[in-house]
Amino acid sequence: MRYLRTHLRGLLTSALTALGLGASMIAASQGPAPDNVGGGLRQLIEASGNAAAPSASAAARLERRLLRDEQSRVLVNVWLDGGRSMAAVRQSLTALGAQVHAELPNHRKGVLSAYVPVERAAEAARIEGVRSVTLEHRPHLRVGAATSQGVATVHADKLNAKGLTGRGITVGILSDSFNTAPKSQTNIHAAQDIKSGDLPADGVTVLPGQDLAPGGGEDEGRAMLQLIHDVAPGAQLGFASAFIGEVEFANNILALRSQFKADVIVDDVGYFDEPMFSDGMVSKAVNQVAKNGAAYFSSAGNNGLEAFEDTYNGIAFAKAKALIAAGHGNVKLDQIPAAIRPRKYGSTTRMSRTRSGTRRHKPFWEPSRRRGSRTGCASRRRRGRSGAIRKARPIRGATRRTCRPD
Repeated sequence: MRYLRTHLRGLLTSALTALGLGASMIAASQGPAPDNVGGGLRQLIEASGNAAAPSASAAARLERRLLRDEQSRVLVNVWLDGGRSMAAVRQSLTALGAQVHAELPNHRKGVLSAYVPVERAAEAARIEGVRSVTLEHRPHLRVGAATSQGVATVHADKLNAKGLTGRGITVGILSDSFNTAPKSQTNIHAAQDIKSGDLPADGVTVLPGQDLAPGGGEDEGRAMLQLIHDVAPGAQLGFASAFIGEVEFANNILALRSQFKADVIVDDVGYFDEPMFSDGMVSKAVNQVAKNGAAYFSSAGNNGLEAFEDTYNGIAFAKAKALIAAGHGNVKLDQIPAAIRPRKYGSTTRMSRTRSGTRRHKPFWEPSRRRGSRTGCASRRRRGRSGAIRKARPIRGATRRTCRPD
């Protein structure tokens, strides 16, 4: 009996040791996270297969902000360095079990949006031709809490009475979903909205494959379409999701113009990592459709309290390097190409807070700009005292930007 207890204890100890080693081997199978992965993705990689990792708690907090598919693969952006073709990188990602679902070959040196198994993410970052891999975070909707009274506020009812109903105009909407809200949220779906007159009798054109899976959204897009149908009952309406990553967001902006022939495009979506001081992939897509004749509007959100106003006080590049070396900041100065490093410094840039966001006059990293040129960051919609959204005059040259400090 004593021998049996000792033998069983030894077997149990061996089993627990094996389990511990197994977890360690799983965690180490893809090696340490390489330097070219985004912060959130690094935490997921380190916590994969090792619940005792220091980053495990941070990875758990990230979970509600991730975008995953049915196989629990996580959505990432794979940025190319130009060393290999996009087709070659796509093939390498597919070999790792990833699913590439969107591409922007003309943005920088190319970017792919792909669902990647977390346990293979480090390998994806090491693929030849990949500059970096960043985690795609779940976007947020910029919605209000009040029921819209827009028809009366903008006097659309009076225009409708005179025959101005929007007939001949096409309006495209980008939001989370159109007709996939779960029954736990609503029992009213698109078919009932059409029957009740809340949507056009001929329905809404949804770009192929551009609604979320059943239960994947709250149908905020359908709510926006209902409001537009109230204001312009004669307009033809279309929809594409902006909730499948920034790459797909940008592609759908272009598709609403090129495929649906939208005259007006509206979104109410923001991604936390949209750049503040330059045009990202979404802004460039907006510029392209605007240049092609479309009018683009984006909800500014209620981020006024998150902005600031201050005067930029420049310092010499050498002093900036010394401050970073001393631990006063986390800017990667060595990654700034020599061609765009500041040649002058002083009080040359002013950040000012507006009702619709933050306005940029001149970035510190632009050595020179043609006389008279101007860039800016402002929404083309703002909220009036009554709470209604109305069109605001944009800064000349301004594009769609999410205006908030990083």
